[in-house]
Amino acid sequence: ACAKAGIRRMVVLSSAAIYAATPHNSGRIAESERAPRGYGNLIKEDWVQFEALIEKHLKPGSGTTANQNEMLVTILRSSIVLRPDGIDYFSRLFSGRFAFTLPFYDPSIQLLSPKDLAKAVRCAIEKGREGIFNVAPTHVIPLRTGLRMAHLKRIPMPAPLQRYAADQLEYIRHSWTVSGEKIERELGFVPEQSSAAGLSEFL
Repeated sequence: ACAKAGIRRMVVLSSAAIYAATPHNSGRIAESERAPRGYGNLIKEDWVQFEALIEKHLKPGSGTTANQNEMLVTILRSSIVLRPDGIDYFSRLFSGRFAFTLPFYDPSIQLLSPKDLAKAVRCAIEKGREGIFNVAPTHVIPLRTGLRMAHLKRIPMPAPLQRYAADQLEYIRHSWTVSGEKIERELGFVPEQSSAAGLSEFL
């Protein structure tokens, strides 16, 4: 349908959450890595299914540029993007008065500014290269440091008492930072803001 409509290029926003957050992550995950098999996090599985649908219906090719008969698809796997009006888990976590966390855990997180995400989309359009690219700031921030910057009272609570957010809790239990080397090398994208700067802008 897209080809018939004359659409030759598409940028799809996915999420770095597709890698899942596990104790096996070494950090700075590359696009070629996958979460361990049998890891049943529903958030991760939703993103896997989403990208599978993109692959099935849009059928990106294997080259680097589009031809007249092929749609060029670029998938951007974004790290956390905080929005003042956001209803996602992390936007709500950093905008409340209290933050319910897990005892003894303080993972590193990457907070991408909306401006940098928009810049990444522009780079993807201008460069015209297909494939999958992580989008994340180079500098990370510990979760507890971010919560202190937001002046939030942290309330550690065991996971069984937070069953309403069971799958999301894995993302504040273990690190899932990603590498931005590929997008810098192939699309020339370098984030302007660090995770701390992105959080300050949000606040």
